[in-house]
Amino acid sequence: MAARSRLANALLCALIGLLCAGCVHSWERYTAEALDPAGLVESERSYGSLYVNVSINGTGPIRMLLDTGAYINSVSSETADRIGLVPRGTWDIRDFNGQAVRSSRAAVDEMIVGGLTLRDFEVWINPAREEHGDQGVLGMIGIQDHTLAMNFETGQVELSDERLNPDDPGVIEFRLSEDYKAKIPVLIEKPSGAFERVWATLDTGFRGTLTLGRRESRAHRLEDRLVFRTRMYGTHGPSSSWAAEKHLLAGDLKIGGITYSRIVAATDQPGTNAGAALFEGCLVTIDWPSSLLKIERVDGASRMLDLASYGILPIDDGSGRLTIIAASTQPDPDGMALDYSKSIESVNGLEPDGRFQHRKLWPIGTDAREVVIKYRDPDTGATGEHRLPIDKSPAPR
Repeated sequence: MAARSRLANALLCALIGLLCAGCVHSWERYTAEALDPAGLVESERSYGSLYVNVSINGTGPIRMLLDTGAYINSVSSETADRIGLVPRGTWDIRDFNGQAVRSSRAAVDEMIVGGLTLRDFEVWINPAREEHGDQGVLGMIGIQDHTLAMNFETGQVELSDERLNPDDPGVIEFRLSEDYKAKIPVLIEKPSGAFERVWATLDTGFRGTLTLGRRESRAHRLEDRLVFRTRMYGTHGPSSSWAAEKHLLAGDLKIGGITYSRIVAATDQPGTNAGAALFEGCLVTIDWPSSLLKIERVDGASRMLDLASYGILPIDDGSGRLTIIAASTQPDPDGMALDYSKSIESVNGLEPDGRFQHRKLWPIGTDAREVVIKYRDPDTGATGEHRLPIDKSPAPR
């Protein structure tokens, strides 16, 4: 009898598996026309992120954040009202910090992104999206049938059906997770000098450099390397925020043919994510059908330095120049305490480029051992310079 019961259960499980294999969740359904290679994607780069203009149900342009870490598209409540989207149910959407947020969903008849036309799919309505300065988030639904090229210097975005060559230098394979996210191999140097491979979500919706999950944080974070404390925000606006500590990694980080020195990562996060700041000045090409990725610096540099590791945060001061701000490790209600501000004149002889707007990483020579930061005090006009070692020591105080 027991044998028959086990056999019956096995047959039932197999039947359920066959039935579910053909099941498609509502958020996965869409139809698409053949890609028009002549269709140009209207796009721009702003504060480290890429934004794309789309039309939905004949209304546009609608400015959307290009987010490779998202599969589903979303629009703000205001945009949904403007284009006449009618809520018809809810989804539980999991935010960047792992929290589930219940949001309304609506049907879209047509969306056009450059030469790509998608039909008959659903979006979720994000009530806080307007707070981010855009009208929605462009996920990878439909785009994953093609090759996506993103230029993080010029802001140009292209869709094509050209395949990457796996034998070309700098081309790496990635994994596609169950929720349709690209998991890319990231090599992180241990204190011993050996490199460990971890899989990080390629997340252009995250403006920072790197987050480390709890397991990765235990392996690569040293307690004496706290650089600053801050707050992180999800796609649902200020109501979805949480405290984070940012630590200097024990060693270098490598993605493809690019080496990153003195990277500061947000630790003890729900997952490991490679954010848009890692790709500043890069051309990033994702061949979704082939699961291949290529990252190359437009200027040909192969090594990058994270100035945040010295407690220096480059920001746009509104004058067309960049300023440096020293961040304290003492928390305050806004997440960090600012000690001083100076206008950057150059970093290792390179002047700030206004096109970058929110520059975190700077190219350095493969054998460089120090970084020279020349600055001007905006109040007094006095000039000076910092000479800081490019090593693995904790951030100077």
